[in-house]
Amino acid sequence: MYPCQQRYLAVLVSPIFSEGKSVKNRVHLDLGPDTTRDDEVERLLKLGATVFADHRAADGVLGFVTMLDPEGNEFCIERSDAERAAT
Repeated sequence: MYPCQQRYLAVLVSPIFSEGKSVKNRVHLDLGPDTTRDDEVERLLKLGATVFADHRAADGVLGFVTMLDPEGNEFCIERSDAERAAT
């Protein structure tokens, strides 16, 4: 974790496997917001991101959302630390 203007950025490095995509992403970010996952998804939608795949569970508690930035780069919004601690 690296300090960044009083916030912390956690970096998870894992291999990326081809899933039939036309272009392989070199980097895929899994982001844990300092707000709720759902609030962060809504904020990013307003900034121009789109939902690629919604992996949230029906109960609204578990899961994540895969999004695309305006250039088509994938990233995921995970649950926040507070949300994970509450379950």
